Amino acid sequence: NPHEFVDLARGVPSMRIFSINGRQTIRFGRTTTMRDCPPQYIVDGLRIENGSPDEFTPQDIEAVEIYPGPATTPPQFTNRPYTYTCGAIVIWTRIPG
Repeated sequence: NPHEFVDLARGVPSMRIFSINGRQTIRFGRTTTMRDCPPQYIVDGLRIENGSPDEFTPQDIEAVEIYPGPATTPPQFTNRPYTYTCGAIVIWTRIPG
């Protein structure tokens, strides 16, 4: 029974969860010495620019796919050509009712 979206991501080896300016943030990477590496958020197939885990309610989520790097991210979820991303968090929402 997670209360926040970051609770769903806890325990995933390639993810770090911390707070920036009082907001929960998810970053990919194995250590705190790695560069800042934010994920690309994709909700129901649509890319969310500058997404934040605060925007998603666990009760509204049907499934989550986590791709921790560009090599593991399927082509349909990759960013525009020549733009580097660290990976993607793909969220599928529940159909109301």
